[in-house]
Amino acid sequence: MKPKLFIVDDHLSILRTLECALPLLLPCTIAGTCRSAAEALRAIPLAAPDVLWVDVCLPGLDGPGLLRTLRARDITVRAVLFTGSTDPVQIREAMASSPAGFVSKTDDLSCWQKALEAAVQGGTYFSPTIAEASKQVQHEGLATLTDPEHVVFSLVVKDLSKEQMADMLGISPHTVRHHRERMMNKLGAHSVAELCTIASRVGMLA
Repeated sequence: MKPKLFIVDDHLSILRTLECALPLLLPCTIAGTCRSAAEALRAIPLAAPDVLWVDVCLPGLDGPGLLRTLRARDITVRAVLFTGSTDPVQIREAMASSPAGFVSKTDDLSCWQKALEAAVQGGTYFSPTIAEASKQVQHEGLATLTDPEHVVFSLVVKDLSKEQMADMLGISPHTVRHHRERMMNKLGAHSVAELCTIASRVGMLA
């Protein structure tokens, strides 16, 4: 049986191109597509894909945030991250979300194929471009954050309110506040401005 692939990319032209191109690299069935993480969080549990192909830069919750949120909800699905960024700090931060594969939009198609194959077969693959960039050291405090805390951090620095975050993540504003307080304590930050400074240093605001 062919593996089921779900694609998340906010650019419609790229999304449609991936729908056509990826099954040529690895025989698979397209289980669904979305243009935002918020849509994907609703659609993925219903589609039950085997593998996700996710753009790193998405409106609102980004690709790494999507992976963390799925994991926090005990939704197990392997994912390949896909980026056009060349910023090593941003790539290193995205790598911390533990994807099964990670490739650049500038990579040869053979790299895309290897990433898909690894994700389907239970392995990992990071293209040479990504592997080199990921050696960048990240802010030490980020490694101590839980997945929900990391997701809240990524949304706080995008100036979303507690209510907006709660609606997007399917949790209560009280839970958002709890994650935010613990996150700020771990990062040693006392204001949103300080959080933004940290986010900028690790490429999250690039």
